[in-house]
Amino acid sequence: MQALLERWRSRLLFGVLLLTYGEFVGWQTLPQNSLQDWGAILVIYIAIMGVVLDVYVRWYVDDTINTLLAAGIFGILHGTIISTNLARNLPLSIIIFGTATPALMFLLAHYSFRLLYSADNRFRWLYFVLPFIGLVQGIWTRWLPQTNTVNIDIPSLFQILLPTLCLFMFCGILPLLQPTLRITQLDWMLTPYEAALCFGILGVAIFSRINEATLNTFALLVGAILLLTFAGLARLYQTTLTTSLKWEILIKPQKIYIVYWWVAFLLFGIGAVIGYNLPQHGTDSFQATLMVGGLIIFGMLWPPFVSFWVSMQAFIELGRQEF
Repeated sequence: MQALLERWRSRLLFGVLLLTYGEFVGWQTLPQNSLQDWGAILVIYIAIMGVVLDVYVRWYVDDTINTLLAAGIFGILHGTIISTNLARNLPLSIIIFGTATPALMFLLAHYSFRLLYSADNRFRWLYFVLPFIGLVQGIWTRWLPQTNTVNIDIPSLFQILLPTLCLFMFCGILPLLQPTLRITQLDWMLTPYEAALCFGILGVAIFSRINEATLNTFALLVGAILLLTFAGLARLYQTTLTTSLKWEILIKPQKIYIVYWWVAFLLFGIGAVIGYNLPQHGTDSFQATLMVGGLIIFGMLWPPFVSFWVSMQAFIELGRQEF
């Protein structure tokens, strides 16, 4: 039992950050969720987190390509099962609610985890990016409810920002409660029983969404095709590696990094207030156009770039084997 708790403790550290970014920063259904909805979302997140982290470390080489592929898998699962917005306004919805917003939230959670819990100096740039993420959240909170896909009343900033800041502060406290912890591939790879549990939860969630008429067969098919595509690219990329690298994260947080974290998120809150109170003209405001344009460019460019890169690496490795 102790070994099981140790395995899931490291997953939950990552999961809290992923939930915070995915459901509070890049939110899509937050104002509409009841207590029962949040219970279901938490269970689904645990299952998605288990599957994505398994893929993440099973073929992990500590580079941008695999991180993007893991983000894509999370984005497609999120858009299909949680937000169910993936196929509502094709092809734009695949980008906004699949390869752009949730994928970007996964990347932010990943880099935050590496920075906050392992004090990885490579990701200190995140401190300077977070206030701008807050600005985008403020703009997003005013823009998203007015779109045809969502179409709800604009929530107050307090309703969105307060739980977001509380969760981020909680994420900053968690490292102080954790002793030094070494995470290896085995800690994030699912056992057969854990895999059966996670996929069972996702299956029940899909059936529930279909039963509620929030997910149709076409949307499920689109999600399945995209999911298999990203998983296939991850598997193909793994075959191009000439060496098998050991994957490991050492959780040994430094208190000064946590202080920086809290300061960054105070600035995040200030950025959100500024973004929310910028002059608005429905969905056509300049800042909303700039934000959506940036998301579309990001969501459109990285999948073909990753596909091209993986294909080129595969052809190069094939050439090496031939000669």
